[in-house]
Formats: sequence, structure tokens, C-alpha cells
Amino acid sequence: MKRLNVLHIIDVWGWSYNYICQDKQKYSKHNIIIKPVAEVSDHDIASCDLVWISSVDINDKARVEIPRMARRHGKKVIGCYSGEIEKTYPIVDAVATISPPLYKWCLSQYPKNIPVIYVNESIDAEYFTPVEANPNRFQVGYIGRLSPVKRIPLMDSLDYPILKQCDHGKQFFVANATLDKVREFHKQIDVKVLTSSSECKSRVLAEAMASGLPCISTDVGAAKMMLSPEFVVDNGNESQIREDFNTILSQLAEDFELRRDIGTRNREWVEKYFAWKTNMAGYDTVFETVFGGNYSGAKRVSDEWISQFQSTFDQAKPFTKRIDL
Repeated sequence: MKRLNVLHIIDVWGWSYNYICQDKQKYSKHNIIIKPVAEVSDHDIASCDLVWISSVDINDKARVEIPRMARRHGKKVIGCYSGEIEKTYPIVDAVATISPPLYKWCLSQYPKNIPVIYVNESIDAEYFTPVEANPNRFQVGYIGRLSPVKRIPLMDSLDYPILKQCDHGKQFFVANATLDKVREFHKQIDVKVLTSSSECKSRVLAEAMASGLPCISTDVGAAKMMLSPEFVVDNGNESQIREDFNTILSQLAEDFELRRDIGTRNREWVEKYFAWKTNMAGYDTVFETVFGGNYSGAKRVSDEWISQFQSTFDQAKPFTKRIDL
């Protein structure tokens, strides 16, 4: 197989899709070309071998116009879902999803001739190295946008003050942005919390886990694939969520050895299941097989990843309403 030029369409520099694609560049055997959707030209489409669209909800140029351009040039398109959103690609050769609820929803939305696959989106576990647990401190932290879907008022109502890092906005959306601040932020906290009403994977959980931190999350996205069950809170009544988070936080605050043991478990779990060093070969196979029209090959890779978390996929329900992200 020749080295493919795989054009990755992102929303902006310096945010999630950009960082994910940078990781792919590092670990892929193919040439990953990153372009914000506003900068993509007809020439870019014509000169690549395959198009990967990071998410269906970037905008209509990414969802509709770019697949049409690709079709005119005879290029195949893999359209990804990286957010719980009720939109579909009108033209696409394969659909990639990164969580069990999205996978099941997409299966119900696309005809059988359009393969829907699960891809195990990962993080650079070589970049996020474990931080030493601190027995003399208990600082709870959060990284991400301050948007309604993150339920910041609920987070702020917990019994423990939350240290936040929220580098989201035009001043941060630059091509040379790195995750260095995130890596340093992990040294300032002792547990990561995620109170969201909707997530896709979530990447920030995996980054904190790779840093050896305990994490607590509502039951969103792929949280049940990532965390020990006792650290995943039912995503229902907010009063109950608050109570459950406070109970777990109290246990962690009082038991340093528990914090250390869970942090070690999280690091090992990410290294085994959610590291690009392990999983990029599967993505490369997806690129190669879709490029060659062998969709059964991409489906085989998807089935192998799903089998690692079969019970989670079996129990997952497709998301049933549009979530305003």
C-alpha cells in the first residue's frame, strides 16, 4: 500500500480536532494533512487520496459541500461524528463514530450500503505522562469550554471548589497551539470532574487518566468504557448527580491510597486501550481499506475494537434528541 495523503478537515486551529489530527500525524504511517474547513479549496480535495471530516456539525461546507467536491474528483470521504448531533452527511462513503450511543444512532440513520464503523479515538499517552500523587493536597479540576452542555453551575455547586482551565476562544485558535498548558494543569489537580449532559468520547477524560489522575464523570459518551463503574454517575436528576459526585469526592479526599490506586489504574487503562501508539494502526487500516473500496476491511477493524467493550456496546442506547453543544 502506498503512503496515502489523507486530508483531515477540522473546525479551527488550536482546539480538539486539531490536537487529535496532530496526534495522528505523529503515529500514522500515512501523510495526515490538516486543514480548517474555511481554508479548504478544490485543489486540496483534488490532490489528496482520501478525505476525513472530523465531525458532522462543523458547518455545512464540511458536511455538504466538501463531500460533493470529493465526489466530483472521485475521492472517497469518511464522515466522522464527534458530537451528539442529529445531522447526517448527504454524500459519504463511510461513517465513523467514536462512542457507543453515536454508533447505534448512526446505524439507524444510514442505508446498509454505507458502512458505519466505530473508531477508537485515542490520546498521546507518551505526551501525557503520570504526575506524582500529592498526599497533602486535594484539588478538584476541570478543563474545557464554559458552555451550557458542561453544566458549570452544577459543577460549581459541588462541595469542593473547582480549579478550571478554559482556553477556548479566538485568541487560542492559532496554528502553533499545543496542549502543554493542559499537561501542566494536571500537575495542579488531584481529581478531574466532568458533569456534562452530553459528550462524545470524552478526550479530556483520557488525557487526565493518562496523567494518572482519578476522574469522575456523568454517564455520557464513552465514560463507561474508560472509567471504573463506581466513578461513572447516572446522567439524570441534577440533585442526585450533585449528591453522587460529592459522595465520591469525599471518599477520594479522605483516602490518598485510593486516589493513587485509581490514578494508576487509569494510566494503565489508557495505555492498553486508548493510546495512539496502540490504535493508530487500526486507523491506518481504515484509511487503506476505504481508499481501496474494501469496506469489509474497515468493518473488521471496527468489530475488533467493539469486541474489547462488547458489554458496553450491548447496553448502550442511541442518543434520542439533539444536544445543543
